[in-house]
Amino acid sequence: MADSKVQMIGIAPVVAAQFGAALRMLEEAIRLMPQEWWELPPREGEAWVLAHHTVFWLNFYLTPPDETFTPPTAFGLEELDPEGRLPERAPAREDLLQWLHAGRREMARQLEEMDETLASQDSPWRPGLSRLELLLYNLRHVQHGAAQLNALLRRQVDRAAPWCSREAEASST
Repeated sequence: MADSKVQMIGIAPVVAAQFGAALRMLEEAIRLMPQEWWELPPREGEAWVLAHHTVFWLNFYLTPPDETFTPPTAFGLEELDPEGRLPERAPAREDLLQWLHAGRREMARQLEEMDETLASQDSPWRPGLSRLELLLYNLRHVQHGAAQLNALLRRQVDRAAPWCSREAEASST
């Protein structure tokens, strides 16, 4: 087992730095959203709906295999509704950011514990993907959400979150 851990050490910091950069860009895009966007009803509130969707799935996919996904009390399970039901209203921005930070901590914990055995185990949430591949899939989903929010910000208010290539290059909050 020690040998497989040594082989994972090289990739874990790289994935953590890139995942962290994507999370930082998502966080900055959420912070840049005008307050009035948070007050729109769900069908009109594209920005907060995108932000909520991205943070929800970030945490869902990071749920350990032996645990049941349970969002914080400020959030529901609408994202799992096959009919595409939306939350009734926008979550408080700070609640969403706290949930994003919880996801960041869980991602770091999982990468710290990752060895080849864990990395190659089947993902409980996306059949056909290994746990390592699910982490990369999740990273791509976060990047996509951050990009959508930044494109919306750029079109509507001509600003966007700054690019960062590694989490360490971004400002801390």
